[in-house]
Amino acid sequence: MIGVSSRTGIYYQAAKLCARPFGLTLSDFQLTNYEVAAAPRDIVMPGAGVRIAKGTVAARRYEFTGFVDGEPWHSVEGEFTAELGLGPQWKSRADEPEFVVRVEGDPPLEVTCGGIISLIRLNAARMVNLAPAVIAAEPGRRTLLDLPCCAAGVLGARAFF
Repeated sequence: MIGVSSRTGIYYQAAKLCARPFGLTLSDFQLTNYEVAAAPRDIVMPGAGVRIAKGTVAARRYEFTGFVDGEPWHSVEGEFTAELGLGPQWKSRADEPEFVVRVEGDPPLEVTCGGIISLIRLNAARMVNLAPAVIAAEPGRRTLLDLPCCAAGVLGARAFF
């Protein structure tokens, strides 16, 4: 059994979902990197008012890797910072993308997403456009792999392919 806790479960589920269309099964899933950065001074996070004391954790970065037949196949890295510019290896500019998807292949592919608001809009558009397929589906659990691919269409027109 792959050691999955409630803290890693969403990353494990995503890795399994990515492997499924290729007919692959994860042989292992684990935390493969974890880093923290200390606050160089007291930081008060704008908007939230949360105070982070000097010397305590102000950022963390982690990487989870899913393995197929013992080889790394799927990795996800997350970085959360209380402030920009905590060090040379940490996010330093607000215009840096919050989400990057890289596929190492031939040809390679990279997609960036500007931020959490863009991601929320993307998921909202997906939910609205998939509503007819979800309503028509038989009862039970479904993933995006089980539903038809959808595209924007004219209101009232079917936009599945």
